[in-house]
Amino acid sequence: MDLVDGAAIFSAGGGGDPEVGCRIVDELASRGYTVRLVAPSEVPDNAKIVNFACVGATTTVGYDADAAATALRILEEYAGFSAYAIIPVELGGFNTLAAVDVAARCGIPVVDADGAGRSVPEVHLKVYTIDGIPLTPMVVADLHAKNIVIAKETVDSKAAERIARVLAAEWNHSAYTARRI
Repeated sequence: MDLVDGAAIFSAGGGGDPEVGCRIVDELASRGYTVRLVAPSEVPDNAKIVNFACVGATTTVGYDADAAATALRILEEYAGFSAYAIIPVELGGFNTLAAVDVAARCGIPVVDADGAGRSVPEVHLKVYTIDGIPLTPMVVADLHAKNIVIAKETVDSKAAERIARVLAAEWNHSAYTARRI
């Protein structure tokens, strides 16, 4: 629960409801999942890292752990790689733990970092986009992974953000996104 509390405090109040994050921790613990944190310095230079996020009002309508993990698996299949680790899109009582949950269920580590050092209102507002790292290919899935869209490439990171937001709005204001970074 310390991770939930810390992520909620350092997120400056955003990133989702910490109570949902606590439920994720309880569920992982009750099922015997473990999570391995790796420092950014431990990530090999050629490793494929996936940036995972829930976009929209996800914590108000529910969370489906299997569907969230499906978003990662579809990105891996489409892009032809196996993720070395997950990095949370942002700090937050929910969004950080959603990334931890996906990593635990998929048996990969979580990078002890995030893209912004707090919560942010849009996914493209991350430090790696400054270096021109594209947010595509990107998978966007609804809360039950019944509707899935793959954005092969976009003009820029803002366009990838708009695609995710429009789809989330269509899907009850919530979607999961998995992006290679």
